Amino acid sequence: MATKPVPSPEQPVPVFLIDATNKQVNSVSHDGSLEQLYEWIDCDTIDYTARQLNGDGIFCNDLLPDDPYQVAFRLRSTRQIIYGNGVWTGSNGEGDTVTPNASLTEVTAEIEFLGPVAYQPTPIYVFSW
Repeated sequence: MATKPVPSPEQPVPVFLIDATNKQVNSVSHDGSLEQLYEWIDCDTIDYTARQLNGDGIFCNDLLPDDPYQVAFRLRSTRQIIYGNGVWTGSNGEGDTVTPNASLTEVTAEIEFLGPVAYQPTPIYVFSW
C-alpha cells in the first residue's frame, strides 16, 4: 500500500471543506499549515473530532463564540453535531494530516446541514472508581 503524502506548500493535498454557512462540501488543497485551517474554519483554536474507522476525521472550531445560535452540520452516521465550518481530512499512523480515505461523494452524503441552531454542549460523563 502506497504511503500518502503529508501536505506541504510544495505538495498540497486535497481535503474537504465543509462550509456550514453556504451548505456546501468542496475539495480544497491543504498546504499543511495551521493558518490555512484557521482561515477555513474561521477560528483561532481547532480540535480534531468525528474520527472514522478509516482514519478520517474533521477539524473544527474548539472554542465557539458567545452567540447562542451557530450554523451547524450533523454527521448522518453518528448524529454528531459540529458547529461552524469543518475540514474533513485523513490521518496516517503517525497522526499527520493526509488526503482523506473517503471520496467527496461519500463525505457529501454523510453531511446534513442544519443551518443556525441553538448551541447545546455535549454532555460530559465522568466515571470514577
